[in-house]
Amino acid sequence: MLVAVASHATSPALVQRVADAVRDVRGGDRTLLAADALAAAIALEAPGARLPSLRMLARVTGLHRNTLRAALELLAREGAVEREPHGRYRTLGGDVVVVLPEAPWPWLDAVLGPGGPRAAPAMPLAKIDPDWRGLVLAAEIELDAVRARLARAEVLGVGASVIVDVELGLADVPAGRRVRVDAPADVEAAVRRVVADVRPDLVTAATGPADVVLMPVGAVATTDLPVRRFRTAPGNVELQLVAARVAHHGGPPTASASSASSSGSAARQ
Repeated sequence: MLVAVASHATSPALVQRVADAVRDVRGGDRTLLAADALAAAIALEAPGARLPSLRMLARVTGLHRNTLRAALELLAREGAVEREPHGRYRTLGGDVVVVLPEAPWPWLDAVLGPGGPRAAPAMPLAKIDPDWRGLVLAAEIELDAVRARLARAEVLGVGASVIVDVELGLADVPAGRRVRVDAPADVEAAVRRVVADVRPDLVTAATGPADVVLMPVGAVATTDLPVRRFRTAPGNVELQLVAARVAHHGGPPTASASSASSSGSAARQ
């Protein structure tokens, strides 16, 4: 499973979820019950997030620190959390994250489709730790902003193929001409962004008179105007590059919330 760090800090929401989940632990093996409750509580937390200290967990849950330590060690063996050198625990942090684009960018969606890193968390750029050092997948057209914030990360743009298609397709169009994009709404909006970026001297419009029409590869042209084509999915070379980078950065699988109770090897407290 590919995961990524949004922040290493303990969030108040995590503390409250842990308290709520563990509050009703009673009867049976308290270590296993606590492990299940903890797993459920951290399931919604961002990967790589630091868990509360044992002292804080004991205070908010009423459980003994030895019980909580044994429960967390069980989760660590099951692969749901990992222990830091100084004794704190955190949710597993792999090293692939997807930056949610500010505006529609279907080429990123195509990469995250079947066979892609769909398990990698996707979040707004502002939510990602600026010190993040893993792999970042982002819309090609937004790379400057992503690299400016995540200077230590390996940033890989997705959708370079459409930028190349549009740039080459409009290379011979004189400045000031009108370009119409005939495509589904999300694709049309994205391609208009590309035109504005690579040919700001042209006028783009979704409807009305035009001198050139941009259309997806394979779409049926119903106009006598010059038609230029663009790909609506990343090219094969781009897909192979993304797959190779993601494979290099893959993280370990996480355990399900119920895995702790299925193990008979937990330390008993």
